[in-house]
Amino acid sequence: MAKPLFQDIVPPDRKSIKKIPIPERSRAKREAVPKAKPIIAAPRKASKPNRSKTPFVLTFLALAVLAVLVFIFIPKATGATITLTPRGQDVSVNASFVASSDASADLPYNVDSFEKDGKLTVAANGDENAQTNASGVIRIFNDYSADPQKLVQNTRFETANGLIFRITQPVTVPGKSGSTPGSVDAAVTADKVGADYNVGLTDFTIPGFKGDPRYAKIFARSKTAIAGGFSGTRKKVDPSDVASARQKIRDELQANLISQMQKNIPENFTFPQGAYFIEYQSLPDTPVENGVELSERATFHGIIFKRSDLARAIASKVSGANVSADKNDLAGSDNLIFAPKNADTASSTPLWQSPSFTFLLNGTTTLISAIDTDKLKNELQGQPRKSLNAVLAGYPGIAKAQVTMRPFWQQSFPENVSEISIDVVKADVSSR
Repeated sequence: MAKPLFQDIVPPDRKSIKKIPIPERSRAKREAVPKAKPIIAAPRKASKPNRSKTPFVLTFLALAVLAVLVFIFIPKATGATITLTPRGQDVSVNASFVASSDASADLPYNVDSFEKDGKLTVAANGDENAQTNASGVIRIFNDYSADPQKLVQNTRFETANGLIFRITQPVTVPGKSGSTPGSVDAAVTADKVGADYNVGLTDFTIPGFKGDPRYAKIFARSKTAIAGGFSGTRKKVDPSDVASARQKIRDELQANLISQMQKNIPENFTFPQGAYFIEYQSLPDTPVENGVELSERATFHGIIFKRSDLARAIASKVSGANVSADKNDLAGSDNLIFAPKNADTASSTPLWQSPSFTFLLNGTTTLISAIDTDKLKNELQGQPRKSLNAVLAGYPGIAKAQVTMRPFWQQSFPENVSEISIDVVKADVSSR
């Protein structure tokens, strides 16, 4: 058998690495090393924002908010507010005055007129056979000439369908003024009884002027409905109950109308106590199931004055007044009592339609110096704050003044007048 060409060769006296002994400690460490576990990739966390940009963003937002606040509030934070206390004086009034319808007069007057109806039912105490004439109020016009036209009692007025009515009192119709006809109101009564004469609102001519140029130029129109005509049987009520009920209606109407007037006084006007006149008209009665319903109409005419005009007139009458007689206002003017003086009751022209009339005022009121705030603003604009006293020297009606500047370190009044505001507070009142 042939021998192999190569054999394992073991060098003599050499140790194999496999035969080198391993120290016990090293062996223990090697055996203690655990097997490596497979590495599992952890999920990736969301990346965090770059913290280096945060301060910049916050600063930008803060500046933006500050800019908005500056834009909104800085214009309102600049300016000047002046609080003024005017001089006032309590005065007692007991004097006569002349009022005029001319707006350029020393004491012009205005009239506020409105009407209101009231109703009340009166219980019947039986039936009656009634024969009544319709009645109402007409307004007669004179478009014929500037001369007054006298009409005697019982002058006839005719409707378009031939119904005749007569005035119950003589009247004088004022002449025309330029192209404006003169006019006067008059009560009329139907020539006959019955409901046929309940004509409501209509026009009238004067049949006595037929064939005369005045026929087309002197005419009348209803001011109130012509009503109340009746012929037949109706509910009967005691006359004393009727009179009492009508007075009650009128008293309630008067109270309501005065209250209405006081609530609707125009700005800067005053309405003294008693400065009113009321015209009453009894409207046709209406039969109801157990009685009669009474109706009344009240037409209210309130006399009003501009407070500054009346204050000036009062100041001129009060001796020793410490306020200027040129520019004043009133406080508590509703304490003054108004009364017509020597009113001409026979005159056909009501006082509230008169060109002028004399009246008495009695009571207490407060005269307050008026302050031209617009003029004061113009005089102060752009001026140094220290000039205020010199400017106020030209306003003797100012008792006290207090200024607030915005911002507080501002030492001059704004150049823009709109940034100067003036508040006028309750007057500093002295008694006399």
